[in-house]
Amino acid sequence: NGIAPEWVEWVDRWRATSTLQPSSRNRHHTYLLKAARWVTGTHPDCASPDQWTRELAAEWVAVVCRMNIGDWTQKDKKYLKHLGKPLSAKSRSHHLSSLSAFFRDIQEWEWIPRRFDPRRCFAVPRSLRALISPNPRVIADDLWAKLLWAGLNLTEADLTTSYKCATHYYPLAMFRALTVVWLFCGLRVDEIRRLRVGCTREQWNKAP
Repeated sequence: NGIAPEWVEWVDRWRATSTLQPSSRNRHHTYLLKAARWVTGTHPDCASPDQWTRELAAEWVAVVCRMNIGDWTQKDKKYLKHLGKPLSAKSRSHHLSSLSAFFRDIQEWEWIPRRFDPRRCFAVPRSLRALISPNPRVIADDLWAKLLWAGLNLTEADLTTSYKCATHYYPLAMFRALTVVWLFCGLRVDEIRRLRVGCTREQWNKAP
């Protein structure tokens, strides 16, 4: 409802052609229709993606950064418990990444002429990226005990194998070292990757 039929045809065509996972296609499909509903209501002369310009993309980025729950949706608003509250930073980021993926694909497939760079025009602003932070959760004691036991008793049989590769490129000692770092240092994946060679040292328990 409230979307130009031509826009719906473009979105459905992209959804039928994309090779993304079904869950990703469904999520993009929802955000693309929301953008189509916005452009149909505010710029009815741009009823097709091939009419989008850099200026229109910048306007959509500004709309997303100020978007609230329920804006440009077709759901009955009485069922939205959090109507009017600001969208989370991660949800706004998904809105922009969906438009970026859509325009990037249809440009690569030569469905429309390349008028702007979707990666740059739909990039998540720095002010929005700063609001996206880790969301740690407390792990139950029994689950943490299982993780500790599995990590400290890691063997070659625990590593994944396939018919194409019966052995592992990295030695078991490296997997064990990474497991110990993850269990006892409390570092995220990106922090572990930034560790420098030689940053660890042996610590001996000395008697008092």
